[in-house]
Parts: sequence; C-alpha cells; structure tokens
Amino acid sequence: MGPVTPFLTLMADKVPSDNSVVAGWGGFAVFVGLCLAVAVLGISLARHLRKARQNFGVEEVGSFKDSPKRLDQERTPDA
Repeated sequence: MGPVTPFLTLMADKVPSDNSVVAGWGGFAVFVGLCLAVAVLGISLARHLRKARQNFGVEEVGSFKDSPKRLDQERTPDA
C-alpha cells in the first residue's frame, strides 16, 4: 500500500451512535411535502370522478342497444 494508509484510517470518520442518526428537518419537510401531494391528488381525483359522473348522464346507464353481441350468443342474419 504505502506509508499514507495508516494516516488515512486515522482521519476517517468514526461510526456515529444509533441515537445521533436522525432524519432531521429535511426528512420532516419531505414527509410533509409527500402528505400534501397525496392530499392534492386525492382532491383532484374526487373532482374528476364527480365530473365523470355528471357527464355520464342518467339516460345512458344500463343502455346496451348499441353494444356488440358476445361471441357465444347466437347471431341473427342481416336482412
């Protein structure tokens, strides 16, 4: 290796104790930011679902007149 190696091991940082390692204010800010993002996405989802329900219309619910027939159903010949 070389004559510098013992000095590098002495200069290296020591392992911190378990009690001194914390997320701190940065971790708290990330957590709050993620909570706000989930809240905004939830509100947006609720608004879009409400619009979709209003735009769908009551008259279209249960209307299968224009839907294609399933393959296992017997088809009638076109006249």
